Amino acid sequence: MHTIDEIPESQVVVAFLHAEIDSPTRGKCILPRLAAIGRGRKLIDVPIYDDSENKLRSDVLGRTSDHGYRAGLFIHFPETISWQRAVLNRQELDEVRYINHAKWLALSGDTGKASDAANRINHGFQGSDLLPKILATANLLSERPSAVEIILVSIDSSTCPVTLEGNTRLTAYLMQSSLTELSVIIGFSPELTKWLKRRF
Repeated sequence: MHTIDEIPESQVVVAFLHAEIDSPTRGKCILPRLAAIGRGRKLIDVPIYDDSENKLRSDVLGRTSDHGYRAGLFIHFPETISWQRAVLNRQELDEVRYINHAKWLALSGDTGKASDAANRINHGFQGSDLLPKILATANLLSERPSAVEIILVSIDSSTCPVTLEGNTRLTAYLMQSSLTELSVIIGFSPELTKWLKRRF
């Protein structure tokens, strides 16, 4: 892994919202929340990193599921985490795991590895309702890489990372035999153990 730079959590929140806002399901939650505070998607698409706007975006991230920021997906998520922007090579990407979610685990053949899921899809696996979105994303990525970074987390640099956001995009990328490396956001904390054991 090649670290590019360390980044504040405010940039991770923007990346998370940017990835989710165009989702057919989650986007329908984010846009009304923006409207409720009198703001448009410019708050996410053209971010200004000051205390006021950072707080608004954190609030929108939490409110998308009608919970506080440390609820929903973030139950047992560490209060403090060290975030970096980094480049992972293909071998490292092949070791990335999905979060502990039944549908994604089943897609991987119960290994949890996104690379195993990608390999199964490339060999004709059809037994998942996750496939239409993955295949559509793979077609888009074959034309142009996404500007939205995948967000990973790990206990430390010697432990296999897990996706916090970006299961679909990661799987689609790994379906490409030509992929050699990918820029990601990755967070490290020794306090992630409890979160990693959760079932989503």
